[in-house]
Amino acid sequence: MPKATLMVRFKRPADPNWIRKPAVYGSTGRVRSGFAEFTDPETREKWVEDIGENYTFDVRVEDHGTTYEPVGKNAVDAEAKRVKIAAKFKSKAASEALGLVVIDPTKEKKKRLRLEDTFDDYIEYEEKRGVNEAREQAILVKAEFLRLVAIIHVDEVTRDAILTYDATLRENGRSGRTIANKRQRLQSMLRFAGVDPSIFPPKPKYEKKLPTIYTPTQLAGLFKAATPYETIAAHLALKLGLRDQEVQFAEFTDISWHESVYRVRSKPQYKFTVKVPGVESASMAQSRPGSGWSQNNDLTLDGVHLEGQNVRSNFVGVNDYRVGELATEHLITQGCRRIAHILGPANSVGNDRAEGYRDTLKRRGMAFTNDYMISAGDSSESAGEIRGRYAMEVILKLKPRPDGLFCFNDTIAVGAMFKALEAGASIPNDLAIVGCGNFHYSGKLLVPLTSVDQRAIEIGKRTARMMVHLHDKQSSRNRKVILEPQLIVRASSQLK
Repeated sequence: MPKATLMVRFKRPADPNWIRKPAVYGSTGRVRSGFAEFTDPETREKWVEDIGENYTFDVRVEDHGTTYEPVGKNAVDAEAKRVKIAAKFKSKAASEALGLVVIDPTKEKKKRLRLEDTFDDYIEYEEKRGVNEAREQAILVKAEFLRLVAIIHVDEVTRDAILTYDATLRENGRSGRTIANKRQRLQSMLRFAGVDPSIFPPKPKYEKKLPTIYTPTQLAGLFKAATPYETIAAHLALKLGLRDQEVQFAEFTDISWHESVYRVRSKPQYKFTVKVPGVESASMAQSRPGSGWSQNNDLTLDGVHLEGQNVRSNFVGVNDYRVGELATEHLITQGCRRIAHILGPANSVGNDRAEGYRDTLKRRGMAFTNDYMISAGDSSESAGEIRGRYAMEVILKLKPRPDGLFCFNDTIAVGAMFKALEAGASIPNDLAIVGCGNFHYSGKLLVPLTSVDQRAIEIGKRTARMMVHLHDKQSSRNRKVILEPQLIVRASSQLK
């Protein structure tokens, strides 16, 4: 019998190719947006991953061959369309069992999709996502390709047609980089239309030129003429390797102070989208080595040290020991007697928060066991929810089960909360949860999350003032600013 399966089509960071994986369904049977199911080809073990925001849904139709029908990004609508397709198959099978001949008037039409129409759908899709750069390039590629190859339907696209497009661009004097970029966009559009990627020729090669390298003398001249704001922007660009638009829309809230990571984020309010759609975070220490990070992955901007108090330099940060104290003390006052902690990375930030947690338990005469300290690994924001879910699986097996939980950061707390709710736990009645970071979504969850505010905006302001002061005064004296965290109480821990 024919089969209809809902698939998620998405892109990995820095990978231009689309990937298809089965959609993920929650315990209520609803499709979970932003997640995909993966299967180990050897062990057949299955797991779920957060795939970000750069995705759309397709229905995989298995009926005398396999085809994919785009059904949009809305999970509810996509599942409704899959159910409709599946119902059509079921009805067809029942009719054929009775000896009736079933004719689908739409079948031939679906096989002969107009290429121009699918290109228009792609352009509209990119426009809805706010990816203006991709949209504008797609408009140009559409006009050029359709004019050059004279193709009407999707099933007429061939390898030779793509090579003809490359050759014509080359004859018109386009650079190798331009040809490669336009080919990449064309292939994305053709994949979206359902063209088999196996027909795509190898990507055009071109000579990659090094960027302009400024001498120390040139840089000194630039900084001498720059305003304080321009100085900060220039240091961001030089230290982190940011592009001009990334610097233009940079904000101090893009810095994750407790992880020593600067994240390039989309800014919908300014109509700015990151270069690779869906990539909302990147560790500069890993992706751009030599960009101003020290060997312990700490970042110093113009002498201002953003994290890692073990380095002798100017420092702006939060009292992480106090973070652990505040969270643990709050859970105790709410009546929790078995308090667990999901650990952060093994650096000064994670260690200080864990120490504040341990010391508070001991000071209040509470029982302490290492079993209640669960490792979450190197918890970046992009993987935090997944690690939080894994840590909660361990917590749910503990005997006796904890009734309070302090998480290293909010993303871990969110993953842990989702897993606990899926397991049938009541929050906060069965398990009170406190995170750290007071992220923008913390108050918008199904159970709003209690969190310790690290005062990231104030840290940004203090850092900016310190950088300007150092630039103007050329002071050699190191300064350290330690801010006190603030507890923001919400429903996830309110038992009294």
